[in-house]
Amino acid sequence: MKVLELFPAAAKWDLNKLTQEINKLREMDNKRKLSEKKICYLCGVLAEYSPKEIGRKFNPNITGRTVSVALCDEINPYVKNLINCSETVEGQNFWGTARRELEQAGYKKNNSPPDSQESSVIKIKLDSDNPSMADLEIILAKIRGMTQDESIEIQDIRRGCIELVLSGSPVGL
Repeated sequence: MKVLELFPAAAKWDLNKLTQEINKLREMDNKRKLSEKKICYLCGVLAEYSPKEIGRKFNPNITGRTVSVALCDEINPYVKNLINCSETVEGQNFWGTARRELEQAGYKKNNSPPDSQESSVIKIKLDSDNPSMADLEIILAKIRGMTQDESIEIQDIRRGCIELVLSGSPVGL
């Protein structure tokens, strides 16, 4: 399963760094590395989905309660450790705070151009039945190369007509 296909907004985060550091902390507690399912849950909350929405997207038989318990038991304690959070904030309140703190700690990719505070949005419609994440990464790399703007990101993917919503500097777009 490709996690970023379920939660494309999670691509804004440095998932490799974050999961590696969580796994280091888990190892110190004699726990196994995060499973693909738990990484999927992590991506879901980073992409601002509720546990119920994450469960539905991952597998219609998984409840929001199942996702919440997994997050609380398997991920939240280690994220709290990474962001030095001693608060007892839980649930959606925890993840709102955690996302901000993780971003400040450098876990979110910073692709904004240094001399531009503005951004523009452009929509592109593709004639494709179902592009894979690899196809979308190739398209994004080509757009970045053509515009010489590394800040361009896919903000949303709308299936059906395959519409990509991009953001980046006004000059690049």
